[in-house]
Amino acid sequence: MVYKPPGKQWLMVRLPYWGGNRAWLLAGGRLIEWLARFKAWSLPRGRFDAVVKRCLSCYGSCYLIQVLRERVVCCEPCWNAEGYDCECSCMGVNHGSGHPLQHEISEAVSLEWQGHKLSCRLLTRGLLVPLK
Repeated sequence: MVYKPPGKQWLMVRLPYWGGNRAWLLAGGRLIEWLARFKAWSLPRGRFDAVVKRCLSCYGSCYLIQVLRERVVCCEPCWNAEGYDCECSCMGVNHGSGHPLQHEISEAVSLEWQGHKLSCRLLTRGLLVPLK
């Protein structure tokens, strides 16, 4: 699970237990912090795409939780996006659909937590051919 909180807070990443998680997450970066309260790792926001890509590669699927901007209309910049960061009204379902994706979105739901509207979607490794 990768949670990208609102604002400038660091990412929160929760992985299945493995003694090498810290080293695995440190690859390509220097900063990381253990959040005992959540039993999760915290790392800089700039590592979002890299961490999601590594989770998909290693585990085959990954839940992404991030801000949902219901009033932001899903449009061409979202459809042609290449990363995993989607905050528009489609909740990531149309994100990157303008070209073959390296993942499929299996589930997508919206929720509210601590006064913030969030989207949660399950990405599964695979190749999705866009509809024409």
